[in-house]
Amino acid sequence: MLMGTLVSNFVDFNFVLVGNILGYSVLSNLVFFYHFHYGNYCWFTRNAPTGLLCVNLIDITSCFLDYSIYSKIFNVGICAITLILALIFELKRRLKA
Repeated sequence: MLMGTLVSNFVDFNFVLVGNILGYSVLSNLVFFYHFHYGNYCWFTRNAPTGLLCVNLIDITSCFLDYSIYSKIFNVGICAITLILALIFELKRRLKA
């Protein structure tokens, strides 16, 4: 992964695409997903690589979209994740009380 990232600096590649696939993103998140998902970790630790992988896939699709469409997709995704997590935290808090 490190070699792919270094080569992408000197060869005329699409840095976002190569960086997200060969760099420290998709490949490392797949390894983290496997490691944390099947281990004895809390819910948040198991799901963190999934969220990071989704962000990487959105970044990869940005290579094929213009910025106005990409920014809307990214902002809606981040807002949706924030609202869903807020609901989960609130439900957990109310169920404990």
